[in-house]
Amino acid sequence: MRKRLKKNFTLIAFLLLVNVVGFLSAQAYFSGAKGSSTFSTQVLLESISFNPKMIAPAKWLELGIDLLKKNR
Repeated sequence: MRKRLKKNFTLIAFLLLVNVVGFLSAQAYFSGAKGSSTFSTQVLLESISFNPKMIAPAKWLELGIDLLKKNR
């Protein structure tokens, strides 16, 4: 039981680390890009409206918590 919990926390920590490293590398890459300094919200709204399978972040969190509960 304790081994499985440790494994889950290790996996979560690894995924969080990968996310942070990816964010920082993307920020560094795009900071040197030339172009408009403002982000068009119209592009974001269009990308969401064309993808009906997109799930809100709160739903992803709920799914993750459910998976952790099932592993207990």
